[in-house]
Amino acid sequence: MNEGKIINIAVILATVGSCLNRDLIPPSKKPANPEPGLAGLTPSHQLTAEANWLKEPTEEMEVFQPEGGIIDQLNQGINKFGLLWQAGPTPLSDLSPAEQTQLLFPLSAGENLSFPGQNFSPGEENEENQPLPLSVDWRSQDGANWLSPVKNQGQCSTCVAFAVNTAVEALLRIAKKDPYLFLDQSDAHLFFCSGGSCRNGSWPDAALSLYQEPGVPTETCSPYGLAFQGQNLDCEANLCAHPELGLVTIEDWSLLQGEEQIKKALINGPVIAIMKVSPSFFSYQDGAYTPLPGEEVVGLHVFVIIGYDDEKGVWLCRNSWGKEWGKEGDFEVVYGVCDIGYFAWLPINFSREPVYQLYFPATVKYRPPPPPIRFSEN
Repeated sequence: MNEGKIINIAVILATVGSCLNRDLIPPSKKPANPEPGLAGLTPSHQLTAEANWLKEPTEEMEVFQPEGGIIDQLNQGINKFGLLWQAGPTPLSDLSPAEQTQLLFPLSAGENLSFPGQNFSPGEENEENQPLPLSVDWRSQDGANWLSPVKNQGQCSTCVAFAVNTAVEALLRIAKKDPYLFLDQSDAHLFFCSGGSCRNGSWPDAALSLYQEPGVPTETCSPYGLAFQGQNLDCEANLCAHPELGLVTIEDWSLLQGEEQIKKALINGPVIAIMKVSPSFFSYQDGAYTPLPGEEVVGLHVFVIIGYDDEKGVWLCRNSWGKEWGKEGDFEVVYGVCDIGYFAWLPINFSREPVYQLYFPATVKYRPPPPPIRFSEN
């Protein structure tokens, strides 16, 4: 037996206990009377005790010592605790812990956050008792796939850029009622020009603010290149003669809080979300993900919620770790775990849309930009 890879829940709980001492939120943003036992509350401008990150264990957990390789150990633990997902070999499962966490950004990045975007509850104008649909999936909504293809961020913690671009591109297609509209905004420009770094990542509010002003050009104008290998790039978009012709801007963005707001927003399109990541997530292959009881949290990760399924009790999500990870790049996660559902980000309205005829083959249909569509008010 490889003692170095034994999943010992007692040891993991001790590690979690040490993490609880980390102070993620500055005093000015903490609730006046936090609930006992809460630590590391969500980095939101409206903190509440219900946003409980890393709850302390309330009961003694059984020590579980599986055998075999890491994938076998994970699946034994999954079966032991009756979880509903399957681990398997992925391009990330054999990476060292340091290499895995390079894909994330640190928990300490949650300090000193501000959210200037307006609070917005989509669907407020609808009838109060109007029921939400049981499921939404923008991979097949209205018989079409509205999402850009799955991408791979490589060795740089640029997840926020891939998530924001995926959401913005899908929302623009939805607003234009054209699932085949070609959009490919620059992940590198969005990330590095909004202050991100491969080591420390960035937050959606910074990326969305860049989308407001001055906007984001195409991938052709500012390619990802060496960022895939973990190298920071300069902020520039000078590979096109007229990068402004491919520019996309948004009018504003909104912070959604709570599962109901997020589900209402998902009726109109994908939203950007954040989760706490445990080591088992790198080996996710299929099913409704839940971390093994007592797993430590190793970092934060931004992704896109592309739908939900109330019958299965899961969020439907798109990642940026390539199609060889998860369910061809996507995953499902059980409601209420990994702190998904406390808050999310929603771009609001497009003030500028791209004109692509200078950048793409003649087979791409040219569409003159119409007036902005305020899709979020429907």
